[in-house]
Parts: sequence; C-alpha cells; structure tokens
Amino acid sequence: MGLLARWLSDALRLGLALALAIAAMQIPAIAHQYAAALIQITEDARRDIEQRKDAARHFYPGAGDTDE
Repeated sequence: MGLLARWLSDALRLGLALALAIAAMQIPAIAHQYAAALIQITEDARRDIEQRKDAARHFYPGAGDTDE
C-alpha cells in the first residue's frame, strides 16, 4: 500500500509540474494577444471620437474647430 501511495504522490507531483510548465509557456502568447487587443480598442476609440467630432462640426457649423 505504501508503494502505491508513494507512486501516486510522485505521479501527481510530476503531472502538476508539467501542467505548470505548459501554462508558464503560454503566458507570453496571452500577453501579446492582450496588448494587441488593447491597441485595437484604443484605435477604435480614437476613430469613434473623430467621427463624433465630425458629426458635431456638421451639426454645429459655427462652433469652430477647438477640441474643448
């Protein structure tokens, strides 16, 4: 019984170590995807702001071109 328990303990420890190693190798890919998503969100937000400014300029033609 002791041999089986020791074998299961070692197998569990090895399995967890391998799972952690695989997860650690995925971190750079996840970080890159996150950064790319943030860049896309900021570009979309800037585009939306410019579209809203253009719409406001057409709606209020005498307001001027200040960004306040």
